[in-house]
Amino acid sequence: MGKPPPRRSPFRLALPPIAVPLDAIVSPERGTGELIWYELPHAPKFGARLSLQFSALPWAKTGMQPFAWQWVAAVGALATPILRVAVARGVTVTQFFFDGVWTRQMRAGDSPPGAGPIKGRPILLLCRPQDDGLIPDPDEAFDAHRIIGEPYTIAPTRSGSRTLLPEDPRYRTLDEFQKLQVTPYETGVVIAQRDGAFEVHIRLTELGEQVAFAFDIDPDEVALGAIVRIVHTRSVEVHVKAHESVKDLLIVKTFERPTARDVPPQGSSLLEGGHLFRDHEIDELVPDPRRLLTIVLIELVISAIPVGGVLYDLGQIAFAAATGKNFWGYSVSRDELLLMGFCAAIPLAAGAASTIRSLQATVSGTKLQRILEAETLAEIQRVADTGFVEAARQLSPRQADSLTAALQRHLAGPRAFPLPALVDKLNDLIGDAYLLSLERRALGKVFTADFSGFRHPQLNAAYNKYKSSPRFRRNPELAEDPAAWAKRQSAATRGAPRALLRQALGDDFVKVINRALEKKTVPRLVTKADIDNYDKVFRLELGSADYGTLRNLGKTMPGFGQVFEFDHLLEQRFWRNNPELVSAFDEAGLGIAVVVPKNAAVARSMFVQFGGERIRYVHTVKTFMLRELIPHGAEAFFTVQEAWYAHVHVLKSLGADPSLFGRLAQDFELMAVELGQQFVPRMPSPDILLHANGWPRVFKNPDGSWTIIRTR
Repeated sequence: MGKPPPRRSPFRLALPPIAVPLDAIVSPERGTGELIWYELPHAPKFGARLSLQFSALPWAKTGMQPFAWQWVAAVGALATPILRVAVARGVTVTQFFFDGVWTRQMRAGDSPPGAGPIKGRPILLLCRPQDDGLIPDPDEAFDAHRIIGEPYTIAPTRSGSRTLLPEDPRYRTLDEFQKLQVTPYETGVVIAQRDGAFEVHIRLTELGEQVAFAFDIDPDEVALGAIVRIVHTRSVEVHVKAHESVKDLLIVKTFERPTARDVPPQGSSLLEGGHLFRDHEIDELVPDPRRLLTIVLIELVISAIPVGGVLYDLGQIAFAAATGKNFWGYSVSRDELLLMGFCAAIPLAAGAASTIRSLQATVSGTKLQRILEAETLAEIQRVADTGFVEAARQLSPRQADSLTAALQRHLAGPRAFPLPALVDKLNDLIGDAYLLSLERRALGKVFTADFSGFRHPQLNAAYNKYKSSPRFRRNPELAEDPAAWAKRQSAATRGAPRALLRQALGDDFVKVINRALEKKTVPRLVTKADIDNYDKVFRLELGSADYGTLRNLGKTMPGFGQVFEFDHLLEQRFWRNNPELVSAFDEAGLGIAVVVPKNAAVARSMFVQFGGERIRYVHTVKTFMLRELIPHGAEAFFTVQEAWYAHVHVLKSLGADPSLFGRLAQDFELMAVELGQQFVPRMPSPDILLHANGWPRVFKNPDGSWTIIRTR
């Protein structure tokens, strides 16, 4: 790894740009967090700053952090960076902007002044999904498209035969009229009749408040027409547009609740719960027969072949990276997104440089040119589907040249060589390799990473409706977990969930889920016996147990390694990744350790079923928080005092018992003696950990070396 640079003079003559100019400080025990963007990350006390402050219920015992973010770096000469932030229902967001002189509060979700024209200032995209399960866990990848959700169709299950409007050939049958498309976006949803007869817009107007809404549509409920029910908090706007010929066939009912906790989860039956609905009048009557849709309704079935959906996702990333804009609301067609994805897919392969030059020449002067800039491709590859990237790398230079030639044919004559044929060409070359990871990708669109919930909006709605049954209200632990509930749908002879699972995962969806459960080693349900065993170790920990003692005890107790694990309070990487530490101290066996839930799914189960008071913290959350402060591989660039500050802040934020800090200080004192450094075991203020207050910023250079910046 090499010797760390001098502590006193870390600056270089030419500092490379910082990839992520953000500070993130969270306190799970208090339920707060702050995200700070710096215009001048090398000198954070100068220049503009954007601060987002989050406030929610504490999540130290469950690991369910109710907000997440992603920094999409600027690409190209004109593009601007994008800061995506996803926030759950019950979170308050307060936003401030410091322009170098004055600090002023801003409306949550507004980009900082000058965003776009001023290089480096980000476009802020604040997303408030109405299903808290869509917020990724701290250790989970941020996928903006999954968080927003995909458009889907709601259609009646019975067959309609009556003629609806004889004078209007567009609405031949009741079934056609009641076929609706739901299109979610960052701050709301549009429910539209597929032929444009009406639209119901639900939009959050104040993104900083604890806002929530839920809607309910049952096309089988009425013999003629459509009913949409909406329960919402204040700061939610409902706007209804309809063609005048169908104004009497659409019924929209709304009911306002005082808090986000009073709004049922999306998918619940809104007929239950005593909601006092009132009729919502049609806000806008449209007299002409033109289409009413104000945003592009993305096709639900991109293609029958697996690669088509991937190209669609790549196209979204390419569009955002090349333009610096969110694709929702802009006139980008399905075919354009597929074509952008195709162009991005070819350079993801390990093809020859001549292939790239040929491809760049082919698209020169077109809207596709920006897609092939090196920075754009690097950003696409960073956030693209990993399995697809790996499959694309298996293409030979000759195969990449063949794809380039196919693209040239399409651009020269789209009718003679249409887009589906172009995608078929890519599928022929990459399909077999990608099919190996397609199953994982499909599961990722259906379930959350730990199988604790559904990402698929309709399946999530159906599962929420199942859990809201009266028999589970007093005993929620009796409800099946999402995977078990999904597998049980295979026995159903009818019903939407079975059809949706077959559509998403194939006819053998039960086998697909079982394989995933085996590969992911999803933990089993927590039992009372597990809690009793946990209590035994918990009492031992109060006497400060070392890892070796706990490990030997755990071998005799079922559940450890499956639902619980042991965690070193002083992470072993701080011993192993520092070349100056040559101590014979057995950090693995003698370091102080505690027993913790294996992951957030176990913690949630403990919290819901057994009170959760014994839970110290979720290991993955602790690891993530420490990694944000001190990256893996950069441990040697931080002093022992700084490592102590980071550990104590994280452990305090996660509610660790204060009695543990005395024994932890002994491990740090030993490390300080070995390194010849001063160490004082004092409790830090969270402000110490901000870059603006001198916390070191480190990042890895392309050559593998590290750069460290100290501003104090």
